[in-house]
Amino acid sequence: MNFSINIVDSINKNSGIVTLTGKAPYRLTTTTKYGGFKGEQKIYNIKGSTSSKGRITIATIKIEASHATAREFIQAPSLSSKYNIKLIPKDIEEKTADYNDDRKYVYSYLFDVIYYNTVSVNKQDNAVASLVYKDSSVPTRIGGSLNFITSLTFGSYILNKGGETREIKVIGSSGATATLTIKDDNGDSILTDSLTNEITDSYSFTIDKSGVYSFTQFFPSIISKGTAVNGTMAASGGSATVIFDDLTGVKVGDKIMLTSSSDETASTVVTLLNPNGNNTNECTISPNLTAADNARVVFKRSRKYNINIETSSGLASSIPVTTPTYTLCQYRDPILTLKAEGSANYTITQFDGVATGLGSGTAHYHEKRYAGIAGFTSEQTTRFSRIKEIINFKYLLTGSGGKSFTSFTIPVFQNTITPELAANKGITSHWTNSMASLNGGTDVNINALSASTIGETTLLIEGTITINRWGIEDVTMALDLNELLTY
Repeated sequence: MNFSINIVDSINKNSGIVTLTGKAPYRLTTTTKYGGFKGEQKIYNIKGSTSSKGRITIATIKIEASHATAREFIQAPSLSSKYNIKLIPKDIEEKTADYNDDRKYVYSYLFDVIYYNTVSVNKQDNAVASLVYKDSSVPTRIGGSLNFITSLTFGSYILNKGGETREIKVIGSSGATATLTIKDDNGDSILTDSLTNEITDSYSFTIDKSGVYSFTQFFPSIISKGTAVNGTMAASGGSATVIFDDLTGVKVGDKIMLTSSSDETASTVVTLLNPNGNNTNECTISPNLTAADNARVVFKRSRKYNINIETSSGLASSIPVTTPTYTLCQYRDPILTLKAEGSANYTITQFDGVATGLGSGTAHYHEKRYAGIAGFTSEQTTRFSRIKEIINFKYLLTGSGGKSFTSFTIPVFQNTITPELAANKGITSHWTNSMASLNGGTDVNINALSASTIGETTLLIEGTITINRWGIEDVTMALDLNELLTY
């Protein structure tokens, strides 16, 4: 069976030194993508053929801490992949700290790169494994005493939207004391007393001879409220003002979803609480909601949790001295809205072959919404059938008021601000919010755009959108077709 594996090193996200060596008879090639830019990647492609259906060693990889200063690895490097590609440790190199202390720190790792060859994987399958590694400074003396609190570990800065339990470790010298707090974006503590199981403001502790103080912490989901509709909403067009059984804790910007629906694109957003000043359980929403009395709903919001540590024992230089010390983020599913602007000169009569129901001869727009997963690449969303990686779209335009189409200008699409654009302060994109660096991180390509006339008064515009990565915010990419048409 043939295989072609890409090991991707996002060198601006990782820190350390990587040496990857191919293992015969398999072939290794190395390329660089986005060289010199923030998203620069080094890509190691390993390809070959094997008759084995078990695990095979396709390369070795050595990951060292940077040489410039004394640096260490607090966590072992890893590979993130949905394919059967693993790192198997072969050797670990330790060094002794350069102060009067017998503490050793991990300086480098040597791994075998193992592939479990069960099916043929070719180049077009885009089998990717992402390297994850980060070194940090070894603590040094400050004012003649040691930095006793060496590091905090808690896993990824991104929390699962459904909630999860994390192990949090504070690493330091035996006898070091500290106080730790974890608060949500309302400023409320989420720590619980281990004996009473009640909320406590902080944990105060002394690190024992093991050098580690650890505990497990539960982070709740992005659901901030569950309640029910109080009164039937109009079946035709829904209602923009809704009364619920209880809105305690709800904020402007929260998304509302019927629990009977799993379609994230059907959610509405709270725009105003208690709009008339006479009912704290009433709010204004957009778009309108259609629901029966007592229909169950949930409110969702992206959340942040602040971890802060205070100590008189001293902090390592790698630990921020700002408050909060660390912030963990939890994001709801972002929505990408495609919006086409219309005018009195034409009507968008169909989208993807389905009638839009828009009236003719007036200014109007058509929009279509798609749900993603915050921070996920297209490779990561392939296992979720509800998430689209490629969107094919077609707009059918019909002239209004006797208008006939004479030409259509293919719109320019730009998703990054290149050095040339930055220097000229220009953004050459007909699509709004198309720059990933400005729209919350949603990175797409819009290509294969074309237009063809079906009779003088009818125009078909079609194209393809490829979603490279979902951002952390809702984003609307709008195209004013009227700017591109002549009649």
